Amino acid sequence: MNSRLMNRLNANQRQTLENVRRAARRIWERPLHRHYADHAAAHSQRVIALLDDLTAGMMRTDAYLLSFEILVLLAAAYLHNIGMQDERFGGDDLETIRATHHQTTAALIYRAVKDPAQALKLGLPDDPAFVEAIMLVIEGQHGAYPGSTPDGQFAHGGETIRLQLLSALLCLGDELDIDHRRVDLELLKGLPLPPESQLHWWRCHYVSSITVVDGRIRVVYRLPWDRPDYADLVVPLVETGIRERLADLEEVFWTNRVTVALLGRSRTQLVRLVQPLPPALEALARRRADREIGGFVRPASPAPAVEPRPSVTTSYHIRIEHASGTAIGNGAQVIGAGQSHADAPAPADTLHSQLVEAESNLRLIEERESKYVMAVDVPLQLIKDKRRLLARIAELRNELGDQV
Repeated sequence: MNSRLMNRLNANQRQTLENVRRAARRIWERPLHRHYADHAAAHSQRVIALLDDLTAGMMRTDAYLLSFEILVLLAAAYLHNIGMQDERFGGDDLETIRATHHQTTAALIYRAVKDPAQALKLGLPDDPAFVEAIMLVIEGQHGAYPGSTPDGQFAHGGETIRLQLLSALLCLGDELDIDHRRVDLELLKGLPLPPESQLHWWRCHYVSSITVVDGRIRVVYRLPWDRPDYADLVVPLVETGIRERLADLEEVFWTNRVTVALLGRSRTQLVRLVQPLPPALEALARRRADREIGGFVRPASPAPAVEPRPSVTTSYHIRIEHASGTAIGNGAQVIGAGQSHADAPAPADTLHSQLVEAESNLRLIEERESKYVMAVDVPLQLIKDKRRLLARIAELRNELGDQV
């Protein structure tokens, strides 16, 4: 793979990275869980391509990444999901595997060097600082720096390695790899996925590409030919998560001269062979989009208005085109927080299924919370996830109550 970041490594570092890449590719040759979107070698390559573009600006400043930082970041990009391939942990509980796979990944990396005879071969050298840094970047991607690095920095060879920055870059690169290449809708026909997971697959299916040029993220969508109305359905589902992630990472990026923003104007192409959502999933998607328009999740029950963060754009500008290039209307369409589709209520059994899933996810989060002795040690992302789940559970219970 031709990567600008890789080209800054010396010969020994490139060989180390190539060993890691080959090991990761071997581990992912047979994905154990088809229920997930693609997390294998192709995903890592796309993340690295995004990292090239996300760091292009900062690499021209005095805050550029050191060669050791680049090596750690790219190795973490290849290894950050291998915990999903460890059948000894989590059993068949997909949510447990997903929620804690970064911790399992860190354990696999540690064992690969500590006890290589009993561990997966990861191509890692016997370099304690390198191995530790990779583990911390992967764990930090999910909001915590255990051990002796509470400030997200790591001293190595007279240099300070910015683990928090590396984690933030990996986090955003991972977040942005959500286009159609991550899913194969044919597999959905044989997978018993819950509605929310199915919706995630369809969300990826409708993203044609995500690119980063001069620090600006541009999303291009592909929608069913006869459903231009999908624009106000799909765009909030995709871009709200990106905006929230950018808001979370804003401070560390600003400190390290990383300039990145999501373009306010989205391009949407209508394509004949792109499939429409099944009716039940479309109803779910419209409820989700209605909550998420404006860059924040709306409360389920009447409450004082919640203002979105100032740094988060609260409207979506969409240009819709047929694949032939013909634009619909005279250009951009602005969808504000007050515009939404009046969708029909979902069946009670669908709502109940969503409620059971949400309550199960909440229990997993509470179980992870209980492992922290002090409340202040609980990762911020875990707290945010819990709040969103509680709001979702309250909303589902209200909807079920209305149908009784």
